[in-house]
Parts: sequence; C-alpha cells; structure tokens
Amino acid sequence: MSGLIRCGLGTRALGMFKEMLASGLDADEFCLTTALTACAQSGNLLEGRWIHEYLKKKKIHLELDVFLGTALVDMYAKCGCLDLAVEVFRGMTTRNVFSWAAMIGAFAVHGYAREAIHCFEKMRTYRIKPDGVVLLGVLTACQHAGLVEEGLFLLNNMENRYRIVPKHEHYSCVVDLLCRVEVEDCDDDEEDAALVQLSNIYFSAQKSEEGYRIRRMIGDRGLKKTSGCSMIEVGGRITEFLSGDVSHPLHSRMHAILRLLFPEDPDTL
Repeated sequence: MSGLIRCGLGTRALGMFKEMLASGLDADEFCLTTALTACAQSGNLLEGRWIHEYLKKKKIHLELDVFLGTALVDMYAKCGCLDLAVEVFRGMTTRNVFSWAAMIGAFAVHGYAREAIHCFEKMRTYRIKPDGVVLLGVLTACQHAGLVEEGLFLLNNMENRYRIVPKHEHYSCVVDLLCRVEVEDCDDDEEDAALVQLSNIYFSAQKSEEGYRIRRMIGDRGLKKTSGCSMIEVGGRITEFLSGDVSHPLHSRMHAILRLLFPEDPDTL
C-alpha cells in the first residue's frame, strides 16, 4: 500500500486495503494510517469516513494515537471537510509537529489565513519547534489572503528565529504572494519580468505544474519576455548579442565553433 501511494496510486492502495479486510485480516494502526493517506491522495471521502467509523467500532482511541489522528485531519482537510478536520484535531490530546502542520495546512488551503496563523501561534505556546512544512503552511495562508507584511516577516526570520533555512518552495510562495498583490500596480515591463521570474522559480523548485500555469498565463495575456542580452569588447569595439538573434554577420562561424566546443549541447545546433 505504501509503495502504491508513493507512486500516486491511492485508489489502487485502497483496493488492496479492502482485499486485506475481505481476507479476514485485521488492520493495525499502521495499515489504517496508510489507508487514510490513500483516501487523502485520491480524495475519497466515503472510504475515509468508513475508516473513521471502523476505528470507532474497534475502539481505537484517536486521542492516544497521534499518527492516526493526524492522518484523519489530513484526509478530511484534503477531501474538503474542514469542520471534521478541526473536530478530530481538537479531540487529540497528544499532538506532534506533524499534527500541527496538517491543521495549519488545512486552514491555509481552505482560505482561513488568520486561523492558520492563530494555530501556528498556539503551537508555539506548547513549545513545539516548527519545521519547514509548518512554516510553508503559514506562508501559504499569507499567500492566499494577501498578507504581505506577515509573509515577509516570517520569511525574513525563518533562519534566525526557527533555525530553518528557507528553500525554493518558501521563496516561491512569497514571490507568488507579492505578484498577486502588486501585479495590478505594475507597468507592462515590470509585470512581464515578475511573471517570468515567478515561473522560473516554480520550475527550479520542481513545481512544474505551477510553472506551466504561469507560462500559460503569460501566453494568454500576450506578454513577451524581454530578450536576454550580453555584450563583449574586442579590440576596443563593443558587440551586443540578443537571445535568438541570427542577424550577426559571423553568426554561422560562431555557431560552428560552439558546436566544436560543446558537441553535446543541443542549443549549439
């Protein structure tokens, strides 16, 4: 089941879980947690609620199992039932950083930014050290609500206050926040640059889907990226090169030399 989930096959993992139960085997806490993860991945609320009822019938106390409780919070949140996620979270007497991350992320993706920030602040009163996932959840909340000041403050203080070095996903979240808030006030050149930079950050953070979304936005708006430019000085004479420009009189000879220097680079063909 875990292997199928890692491959993005949550529905097949749930099928295997049903086969296991049909064979007469009882599911332990690990199997149930894995099945709930499969429900969250596939958005299968019906199966998730069935597992919740199964837990109650088996008298498996969620307040004593932080991993099952966290999996339920995550499942309900990703299946669109924020109220049930909150109910489960409040019923947990033991919570770890993953539990708080799940609840903060749930508030964030459902657009409840202030609740996410309040949950984060409450977590700190329990002296639980946040990790990068928790802070990303708070930044996501700021992004959705347009809370520029709060988002920038958190990003700028991540390392000093929490000993967490910001990664690509943290920066891209704040860049998206700034672009959403300020892009309407930018002139055309600034808007072009902001959107292109945002798409590049998404791709570098391995968030290809978001990167392509921004690229499609650029295409739909008819925006054009300003051509890259470089200059060299040879014999006191400055020559300028523009990206994609083939008008230079020595263009063919320069590319022939580049092909000799970098035969494996497709850009020199």
